[in-house]
Amino acid sequence: MTGSRRRLKITFLTNRPGLSGGARVIGDYAAYLHRQGHDVRVYSQPEKPRRFLRRLKAKFKGEPPAAPRPSPFFDPLGDQFIRLPRTGRPRAADLPDADVLVATFWNTAEHVAALPERKGAKAYFMQDYGAAGQPLEEVQKTWALGLKMITISRYLQSEVERISGAKSILVPNGVEPSFLASNRREFRDAPPAVGFLYSTNARACVKTRKS
Repeated sequence: MTGSRRRLKITFLTNRPGLSGGARVIGDYAAYLHRQGHDVRVYSQPEKPRRFLRRLKAKFKGEPPAAPRPSPFFDPLGDQFIRLPRTGRPRAADLPDADVLVATFWNTAEHVAALPERKGAKAYFMQDYGAAGQPLEEVQKTWALGLKMITISRYLQSEVERISGAKSILVPNGVEPSFLASNRREFRDAPPAVGFLYSTNARACVKTRKS
């Protein structure tokens, strides 16, 4: 690390990172801070073991065993990506003392709020809410825990302030051009095809008040 900047100890607390865009963003930020010379560690809930019948079906179908690290987005961190020893609320002894402690999901925000101050200045990086299975009222309560809120859009900023009164820092997600770039393509004789993303997952929507 060059210059006079102080090397910080930064801890991210995640739920169970998979292949979502949100997990990629967390991994990108953690890897970037690590490259800048900071001591960065990402702690995650352990994977739930497959039930017996699920394991039996997988064996007969020839499926590979569950990967110990299902999200490749954290591979650049190596052994700085750490599984917690148990599910549920982490104990103070499970996490190192640090300068900054960042919650990255609604159910990790309560965990961060309950940890001792020596674990770091407490922040809450919220990229979205309202996905299927999330209890909206419980999610919204986490916005009033007193953590330093960080959001990625003005919509989320306004929602957090409208519902909880909390102010948040706006940090829009960046775009990596090299990741989205493709090779040169020749036009075909057939009509062009256009693709759209689609999901069958239910989503809760919250109406904002009109000004």
